[in-house]
Amino acid sequence: MIPGVNDTAEEIGQIAAFLAPLKSVKWVELLPFHTLGSEKYASLGRDYPAHGLVPPAKQKMAELAAIMAAQNLAVRCMD
Repeated sequence: MIPGVNDTAEEIGQIAAFLAPLKSVKWVELLPFHTLGSEKYASLGRDYPAHGLVPPAKQKMAELAAIMAAQNLAVRCMD
């Protein structure tokens, strides 16, 4: 879940509506954005394109997972 890109209720609802009728989808994993690559960019002397983005809170991830679950999708939230 990338803040400002695909972390809104509307966006997740659209993704869930697309995935729900697909029989081959067993579950959905929601992966939160993280900043683990920022130091590698710094060590290479490059600007980190995601500078300033903050990983979503667990509560936000739970809300997004609930939207998916409301479409009868099995959801796994990763930390």
